[in-house]
Amino acid sequence: SVINVDEAKKTLTYDVGKMLQGQAAGVTVQSSGEPGGFVNLKIRGVTSFYNNNPLFVIDGMIVTDPGDFSTGDIESMQILKDASAAAIYGSLGANGVVIITTKKGRKGLLDIKFNSQYGFQTVNKRWDVLNRTQYQQVTNAAETNAGIGLAPGNDPTSPYFINNVDTNWQDESFKTGTISDNSLTLSGGGDNVTYNLNVDYFTNSSYVDTPQDYTRATTTFNLGGKKGKFTYGAKLGYTQSNKNVFSEYLPGETGIADLLTSIPTVPVYDANNLGGYGGAVNATQRAIMLNTIGFNNLITNEALRNRFIGNTWGQFEIIEG
Repeated sequence: SVINVDEAKKTLTYDVGKMLQGQAAGVTVQSSGEPGGFVNLKIRGVTSFYNNNPLFVIDGMIVTDPGDFSTGDIESMQILKDASAAAIYGSLGANGVVIITTKKGRKGLLDIKFNSQYGFQTVNKRWDVLNRTQYQQVTNAAETNAGIGLAPGNDPTSPYFINNVDTNWQDESFKTGTISDNSLTLSGGGDNVTYNLNVDYFTNSSYVDTPQDYTRATTTFNLGGKKGKFTYGAKLGYTQSNKNVFSEYLPGETGIADLLTSIPTVPVYDANNLGGYGGAVNATQRAIMLNTIGFNNLITNEALRNRFIGNTWGQFEIIEG
């Protein structure tokens, strides 16, 4: 199936896979939601326990991960779902194939184009969780039914009773993130050569109060031409990206899940603690929880990636026709 690229580009995103969301029947897109996070794309459903992502072919080059590729440089996209259509790629195309053609230069004067997009991201649906009073009532009832004494922090008769903290962790964590993409394109050519140069800068800040920013600078250059019987072309691309990874305390547990299970009697910030962030005190609160905001702000977890792709080709016509 052929993708309507103009429609797909209305989705401001860093990844080709997310552009395909809702653009073709039978294509499932799943992402982590964090800036620069993983994107799983399924064309034929689940066919393997290891990897179900399709094969990406960009201007004839096989690419397994298109996350560093500038979406604004795309001219056309096509999805090969059927096994017969993808047979030319062998076992690599077992999960389907996404064929991408980038913009090429055309004969004519120098054409300069600049495109800028800017957007906002926020969490518009919140979970309904307990406030301080409700949490203490539920916890006290559970401990009473279990036949154990009340935790001092939840016992109104205790001098350690907590009545001055009522943290809504969602309000404290969720904020408005920004996303922007700016690209400059130079294209043109003459009788023997055409060129297209695209420079793109993408940024995405987190909608969670943690340093999850993602930045990416991309440069791609397409060259093509013909001199007599000799036809030639080249594609060169370089990308540098920097992603602040959302840290997980335990493997398989997401920070958002930890956030939603945080108790309201713990403050986000506490100057008395090392690092300045709050945490549960087992002696008074009898609880264990992770301060997601503090954990991610105190830990530096960056992924810096440099990626180069290139392809050159030449063709000589020995016999005319």
